[in-house]
Amino acid sequence: MAMLVMAVFALASGARAATTDEAPAAIAYPRGVNHHYRAPQDPLPEVAAREAAAADAAAAACNEGSAAGCVALGDAFQRGEGRPQIRPVAELLYRRACNAADGAGCAQLAALLLHRGTPQDEVEAEWLTARACRLGVPADCTLTPPDPREVEAGLRADCRTSQGTAEACRTLAAMLLAEPRTRRRLAEGLALIDRQCRAGGREACADALQYWEATENGEGPRTLAYRDLACTAGDTSTCIVLAKAAFARGPDERAAATALFARACAGGDLPACSQAADLAREPLLAPECDGGTLASCTELGLMLYRWNSVLFDPDRAIAVLSAACEAGAFAACKPAGEYTLNRSSDADRDVKARRAVALLARGCEAGEREACETLADELAEGPRVLFDQARAEELYLVQCDAGRAKACDALVRFSHPAAPAPLAQGYDPPIRTPEEIAEEERIEREERERQDAEFAAQRCQTNTAIFEGVTYSDTLCISIARVIGGFAVPRLEQAPWQALLWRPEQIGRTKVSGGDRVLCGGSLVRTGWIVTAAHCLVDIENTDIVTGGHRVRLGLIRPFEDEGNSYAIRRAIRHPRFDPKTYAFDIALVEYDPRSGTRGDFVTGVARINLDRRTLAQRPVRAGAPVFTFGFGRTRFVDRHRSDFAQAAAGSIPTYLQAARLMLRDAEECTQLTAFRDLRRDSILCAAGANGEQACDGDSGGPLVTYGDQKGVPTLIGVVSAGKACGTTGKPSRYVRIGHPLVQAWLEENLPGFRAEPTAR
Repeated sequence: MAMLVMAVFALASGARAATTDEAPAAIAYPRGVNHHYRAPQDPLPEVAAREAAAADAAAAACNEGSAAGCVALGDAFQRGEGRPQIRPVAELLYRRACNAADGAGCAQLAALLLHRGTPQDEVEAEWLTARACRLGVPADCTLTPPDPREVEAGLRADCRTSQGTAEACRTLAAMLLAEPRTRRRLAEGLALIDRQCRAGGREACADALQYWEATENGEGPRTLAYRDLACTAGDTSTCIVLAKAAFARGPDERAAATALFARACAGGDLPACSQAADLAREPLLAPECDGGTLASCTELGLMLYRWNSVLFDPDRAIAVLSAACEAGAFAACKPAGEYTLNRSSDADRDVKARRAVALLARGCEAGEREACETLADELAEGPRVLFDQARAEELYLVQCDAGRAKACDALVRFSHPAAPAPLAQGYDPPIRTPEEIAEEERIEREERERQDAEFAAQRCQTNTAIFEGVTYSDTLCISIARVIGGFAVPRLEQAPWQALLWRPEQIGRTKVSGGDRVLCGGSLVRTGWIVTAAHCLVDIENTDIVTGGHRVRLGLIRPFEDEGNSYAIRRAIRHPRFDPKTYAFDIALVEYDPRSGTRGDFVTGVARINLDRRTLAQRPVRAGAPVFTFGFGRTRFVDRHRSDFAQAAAGSIPTYLQAARLMLRDAEECTQLTAFRDLRRDSILCAAGANGEQACDGDSGGPLVTYGDQKGVPTLIGVVSAGKACGTTGKPSRYVRIGHPLVQAWLEENLPGFRAEPTAR
């Protein structure tokens, strides 16, 4: 293929190996935003004017022979700031600058080629990165590692002058202890960190402790000695380990445990402060409770049920609180009933359910509002006690009159005569003439065509420009994930846990409207908390959903109607092992503010979904087992590389929540698909429908649900994570597995009220 070559600058070196072909390679750039940021189509006027002026200045400098000017002009073409967003032109300008010995041009060209991602691009990008490094970009770049002997000599000098407490000494010790090593260097390194540790160096104590724990398998004399030294030096985590060990040894060590928790508290560990306070308070409360002081019994019972406390004793807590409730401490009735339900099992479920209802009813009859609310919710939701709608409605009527929104919503869900009446909508006239039907169909058809055109225009943008006599074009797209091959969910009762992450109308420089406002799905797992995908937490323009104006919507099945409640987001917690490259542990919690909710014209009942607590052994993967997924996604895959994308974009966002019936795939088949064979093994469930139904981009974060545990009680077993071409390749979608031990432990640590099965941790 002919290649355009323009010699503008004198090359830095006459040798061909020191330059790069100036014209862009004849390789198409990928369109999706997973590969490159797409500039907004209509930035604010003042922003557009400022960017255009900067691009004009860069073009003038480039024409005068400034390599830096060409880099700046390339940036303008790459980002769509003051120039059309056309990556081939940016590539041309970066190549010119790189050939003129501009390190920034080489670095930018390398990054651009890596986005394109062909094998030859990756090879050239490595060469360009090395060239940029030789040209001083970045400033701290070095191609030749320093001589270790020179580094060690410098560290020894620094360590001597810092009297053995500086960071230089720790680094020197690490070098001495590194394999391969001689006995003399090992002894010198251990002596060095020992001297630092005994001088009060907390990090040195941690280093020494790490070495000896590995050497002595965690329980040798040196390990124990360095734990004491680390705690003395201010390592609060080690103090807590020592405190828990002392408490476990029995009552004689309780004072020592209290002192160690107090030391960790003094070091700034707030949970340790609570532990120290509990250990000091419990010996005072127990005799007071035995003597009949009911307030002390209530305080003691609540303390004993605090799951992260060393005093955690749920059976004793329930006994103390239940006795206090029966004796007239009505504030103890609600926790006594709740804790009784939490500790029930299949063997004693009915007995404990009756006991819990009696405790809650006693508190409610005595005027304890929270006991009434809990009793009503349990009776209405039914998983843990015998479903009793009539009794729940009586309680909800009183609560709704007192202003409890959930009670009013429950009455709506039950269609109670006294429930708040929703706005009537979606009804057809009793009788319609053929002319009226034809007119309605014409209006609907025109609206669908308008939405299809808007769908194509908003998601894909092709820019064309003539640069130095050559015409260049580039297409970039924005995609949103959808359910493929599913069916509509006409009633919220079929998926009352479904959540929607809703984009604001403006994100940075990008205006968002219509279907683009759907970001991701989610599942309500506790009041104030939804589970979603970790990759949903950062939106376009690298916007954090916590600060970007995004909201959580609940209680809706039609996303473009004024349905449900909308809530501000308080915070988001992604799994610490989330890997955006492999989508491993692609799961996150989003906390919303229940008090910030705004109510739509139509609101119906919302219910949380049961979170899977079964271990991998308790819930083996059965190939072909039926599961369901839900989302507000596209109903047909659109290949963005097709020339007829605008026409193919008929698979727009549906007007109703979508669902799909899927079948689980074999666990080994899923492992082959993910290649996860380390601690990530079995962290993914794979599922697809018999006719290609599956989740797609944008259903991300939504639920994978089984109805096979208990009749009428759906369970969340997976979170929509990733797929391949949305049901067109035969490969199943991927779902993060709730039952994986690393997911269970993370949920237990971060989701209030969640406790995994002991064997799952």
